[in-house]
Amino acid sequence: MEKIKITFPSGVSVHATLMRETEPELAEALWEKLETQQKGITHVTVSTGDSFSLFFRPLEEPPELAGTLRAPIGNHRLFYTELKEGNLLWNNIKMYFCYGPCTEPGLVGAQVAQVDPEDMEVYKKECEEVRNHTYFYHKLAIVKVERGEVA
Repeated sequence: MEKIKITFPSGVSVHATLMRETEPELAEALWEKLETQQKGITHVTVSTGDSFSLFFRPLEEPPELAGTLRAPIGNHRLFYTELKEGNLLWNNIKMYFCYGPCTEPGLVGAQVAQVDPEDMEVYKKECEEVRNHTYFYHKLAIVKVERGEVA
């Protein structure tokens, strides 16, 4: 079982489990991306709900296939309203973090990982703090993502 390690601006880390069985291509693409630690900037919207996007450094080459809001990719594409806390999505360009209810209509993409249950409360607290960076502190939140241990 492959793990992803997510480190928030506070320095606190949580782990998620890669979901190769439901999204093999996207899970592999994310795993390859995480061969080296990735730092990303967060983008929190006002209307979507308890979620945010994480953009890594710009790509040197565009991916063969990338998802957008208008045309998400994946075997099991989800609507925003179907997202559950701890869902992590990847579209070959950005990650998407869900930590509570989302209200935006429309498709968002495919889940490639799930935050581990034992880390969920810390994950939700840290994601709320990412939101606070945008709404209250007016400071960019940087989140690091890398490969974790393989169980």
